[in-house]
Amino acid sequence: MSTTLDDSGVLREQGNQAFKQGQFQEAIDRYTDALNILKDLQLSETNKNDLTKCYSNRSQCYINLGQYEDAIEDSTRALEYTPSDQKSLYRRANAFERSGKLKEAISDAQRLISISSKTGGTDEQTYNLLKKLRETAQNKVSQQTQLTNQIKQMFETIISKSNQDETAINNLLVVSRDDAGAEAILSFDPDLQHLTEFIQRNERTTVLGVLRILSAIVKNSYRRAEIVYNKLGLKPIARCFAMNDAEIPTNASILIHNMLMSICDLENRRKVRKPMNVAYNFDKPVIEFINETFRMLLDLIDDKSCSGIGRDCCLDLI
Repeated sequence: MSTTLDDSGVLREQGNQAFKQGQFQEAIDRYTDALNILKDLQLSETNKNDLTKCYSNRSQCYINLGQYEDAIEDSTRALEYTPSDQKSLYRRANAFERSGKLKEAISDAQRLISISSKTGGTDEQTYNLLKKLRETAQNKVSQQTQLTNQIKQMFETIISKSNQDETAINNLLVVSRDDAGAEAILSFDPDLQHLTEFIQRNERTTVLGVLRILSAIVKNSYRRAEIVYNKLGLKPIARCFAMNDAEIPTNASILIHNMLMSICDLENRRKVRKPMNVAYNFDKPVIEFINETFRMLLDLIDDKSCSGIGRDCCLDLI
């Protein structure tokens, strides 16, 4: 058993040396080798301490490589073995902050200050981190408030059908292309009551603009695509496919394409190699969405009132 412990210690030290040389992936591999040995041993105080160090050190490697979720997972595992480990708390707070999870980062930093004050005082690094986190949080709240007010003004302009409609729609489109903006739009119009009304208007500029806004909102987000599918439905989109217009059916096609990619998680699935003749597996709600979407496209192809460009867009999607 001591030989095994010695082996894990050697591997951890190799990881430390690789880390000092900036070889973070090499360090991860050595810490992982050490962990594979330690996890097979009977749990003791010495073993807990070694597990904590390996997980904590590996989390710092992940931070340096920008893999923040992996860093959060490893520092959390380290804290399971040693709940008051200050390095692991600091590293998790750092990873939370870099991944945009400010609430969790502030909570860890405050906990770290509480623990360190009981064990001889808090270092300047921890105080600086907490100060930075609080300033970032305050700035984000201020920016979010400003963004919400801007979105409200844009919606009010479109609702009033003023001569500034087109400007407001274009501004809303710019906002929707950012994740924070897309979320803020859905927060202001959670049931899509306003966007549904806009897309059903007979004003070409408004319909085209809303299609583009919705396409941006659903892109790369299962949750937002699901909201659009459940709240808006496919009927208003089918109406856009049928329009005899050079751009509206094309943008309706882009919206459906983005919804399919997000709800079916196709962007990530395509990165995984699989045999050509093996179909993707989907959950029941996803299968229902796929079936309803393709029924809509087939019905539009058979519908004589659907524009030629609309039918072409449907065929391209199928």
